[in-house]
Amino acid sequence: CVMVSSANDAAVVLADHIAGSQKAFVEKMNARAATLGCTNTFFADVNGLEDDRQHATARELAMITQEALRNPKFAELFSAVNYQLPETVSCTRNLTSTNSMMNPDSSQYDAWITGGKPSAAGSNDRSMICTAQTEEERYLCVVISVSDKNSNYTGTFKEIRNLLNFG
Repeated sequence: CVMVSSANDAAVVLADHIAGSQKAFVEKMNARAATLGCTNTFFADVNGLEDDRQHATARELAMITQEALRNPKFAELFSAVNYQLPETVSCTRNLTSTNSMMNPDSSQYDAWITGGKPSAAGSNDRSMICTAQTEEERYLCVVISVSDKNSNYTGTFKEIRNLLNFG
């Protein structure tokens, strides 16, 4: 739910389950970032919502993403366009990625995007981390704090395309 459909409430549930509380999970996030050499990253909450204390560089988010992609389940969810949650208390549910650049049914679709996660902090602040691949090269692209008046990430996707084309 967190990775595919950006369910912030699911991030809270995961944090509580894994670390006992959101605060303890955030401490783990910051400690892990530090072990990766991220000296300019500070997480203030589990879901990345707007908090003036929270900050990261694009480079360090790329480092964190590279490490996370070593986990096969993370890599699977990072690249999932659709994901079916198994039946639990309720019926089976289908999730669709918030990264419409991977969805062939979207006008934003881009065939060389292989994974990604857009995010929002505040009403116009958009960011995205994605992977892309050509026959010759693999790319990891990070765009942070794009002022995007469209809630559908149009400006953010444009920035991603510009950077990948430059690369």
